Amino acid sequence: MTESGMQPAVFRRRILRWFDANRRHFLWRRKRVTAWQVLVSEFFLRKTGAPQADPVIRSLLRVAPNARALAALRRTQITRIIAPLGLQNVRAKAIHQIARTLVREHGGRVPRDPDALLALPHVGRYMVNSIRTVAFRDPQPIVDANVARILNRLWGHEIPIEIHKADSLWDLMRALMPARNAERAREFNWALVDFGALICTARTPKCGICPMRSDCPSHRLGSIPSNPR
Repeated sequence: MTESGMQPAVFRRRILRWFDANRRHFLWRRKRVTAWQVLVSEFFLRKTGAPQADPVIRSLLRVAPNARALAALRRTQITRIIAPLGLQNVRAKAIHQIARTLVREHGGRVPRDPDALLALPHVGRYMVNSIRTVAFRDPQPIVDANVARILNRLWGHEIPIEIHKADSLWDLMRALMPARNAERAREFNWALVDFGALICTARTPKCGICPMRSDCPSHRLGSIPSNPR
């Protein structure tokens, strides 16, 4: 299955062991989290680091703990809360639209059905799978630039321009993840995101402390690319 020779079970074991020792703690990673909390969190994590987004997401959710509450807010109220993240006017308009759509079409609830989720405005493949995995305990792969970079370095998988359309990447992640254990599946997804953010970084990867280095062809061949993605 892999050019690196690393079997899926070995990769899962190593990445989850690393995550258990190095996990980051955010609101959306609580044991009990609602689909609305996951949706709002993933929306604001786009183009924003988790440590910076977390306090702002907490502030917004205190005022708008559900879609109905956010839909009832004036857009200027949302803009003021999320201003520290930047792009506040665009983001406020978009999250307001999502909330109003949920109220109008789903009674204020985040739907479980993946097609219904994908039909929501400003919601894409990554967000849908994150909501399904984290909130509904339906294990699904997630692939962002961090994850794609890890798959590129370990298995030589090309990093596409449009990651959400690269079915082969998503299929590989599905084959790697512990799909029979919902709790470990969501931790596996978080582990890959954190590992890409903290260890297998774009410009200065920390290969010296990487638990994958013995089976990483990029490290072995000295070909770790300084890819800004």
